[in-house]
Amino acid sequence: QARFIQIIVHSNYGRTDYSEIMELEVYGEALERRTDIMDLSAGTVLLHYSSEYSEWYALSVLDGTPQNGWASDRNSAPPHQLEFELPRKYLIDTLVLDNRGAEESTHPGVSAHKVEFYASPSLNKNDYTLVATHEAKPGVFNYWQLDKPFQAQRIRLKVISNNGGRTDYTEIMEL
Repeated sequence: QARFIQIIVHSNYGRTDYSEIMELEVYGEALERRTDIMDLSAGTVLLHYSSEYSEWYALSVLDGTPQNGWASDRNSAPPHQLEFELPRKYLIDTLVLDNRGAEESTHPGVSAHKVEFYASPSLNKNDYTLVATHEAKPGVFNYWQLDKPFQAQRIRLKVISNNGGRTDYTEIMEL
């Protein structure tokens, strides 16, 4: 995972006057452009949410854009839960929590911070296992490449805290 690449030439076989690099190639894919299986258009369904505020619907985290998002109900302190069913079983190697678009400028610390991801490889609602715990930064596209991919057909997100310790609202713009 990288946004910038720095190349340092430590040796050029004894030449002291100059060094040359004829070509540099890097192959990869922008994580923001990978196939998003946590999206309504992919067939993912929202099964459950612990609360939501006014027009900040839990379903908005599946709309494919950080312009709309979910907010917990007013004065509903963490933890919060959102639960989803994927259209089929997937092998998941990357998790994303998008805090871009959260109202940090008017409500500092409102975006989700400490989160736990649970997965179930089946449709059994009692078959969840904790697969990852992460700390998301406010106002950015947070992504985590996993050392060990996991299989899931259901995903449960548990928001343990938000970035400012706020007790009035917590927001997530996209998963």
